[in-house]
Amino acid sequence: MFYAGKHSGVLRLGDVVRGFPLSWMAATPAEGGSVPREYRIEVQTPKFSAILSPCCSIASYGKSILLCPLIPVEKPWFKNPFFREDFTNVNRPLPPEKSVSPETLGTMTPDERLKHLASGEGFALLEYFVYAPHDLLERYDIGVPGEGREEVGHYAIDFRRMFRVSCRGIKHPQELNDETMSSAKLLELSIEARAELRHKLGFYFNKPAREDEIGD
Repeated sequence: MFYAGKHSGVLRLGDVVRGFPLSWMAATPAEGGSVPREYRIEVQTPKFSAILSPCCSIASYGKSILLCPLIPVEKPWFKNPFFREDFTNVNRPLPPEKSVSPETLGTMTPDERLKHLASGEGFALLEYFVYAPHDLLERYDIGVPGEGREEVGHYAIDFRRMFRVSCRGIKHPQELNDETMSSAKLLELSIEARAELRHKLGFYFNKPAREDEIGD
C-alpha cells in the first residue's frame, strides 16, 4: 500500500499538498559579491507538491516547509520494462540488469556491460522518487516514443527542484485545525512508502561526490 488509508491530522514527510506557489531565480553572480545587475524571478503554482521536510522539523523552523513539485514521469523510462511495469520501482535499489533498459545495455561495450552487471544493487535514478496513481491525482497523457500517447497516473518528484515556502498556517504543534491547511493536504504516504522516500532522500544527500571518491 503506497498511501495511508487515513490522514494522521498533521503534515508529514511525503505528503501530497496543493495550493503552494513555487519560485526560482535565474542570475549570474556579480563580481565582488555585489547585487547582480540582471536577474529573473519566476513564480508558478504546481497542481501538486510533495513535502520533503523531515516530520520532526515541520513547523519548528520559521513556520516553513520544503516542497517539491509533482511532475510527469520521464519519457525514456518507458524503455525499461521493469519501470514500465510499475514506475514506483524507481524508488527502490535495483539489481543492475533491471536498472537500465535493454536498449542501453545493448549500446554498451562488452567491458562496460560486464562492469555494469558487476556493480551490484543500487538506485537507478537517484534524483527521482515516484508517486503511485490515486483518484485524487489527475491522470495525464504522455507521448511514448514510437508508440503514440498513453494515459498515466504516476507522478515523480525531482529532488533537485526542491524549494522552501514560509506559511503562517504551519504551527507547532501542527494539528491541521485550520480549514485552509486541512484542504491543502491531499494524501499521506503509508509508513512503508515514507520509509522508502526517507531512505532514498538520505542516500541522495549522502552520496559522496565523484571527485571525493577519486581523491586528490
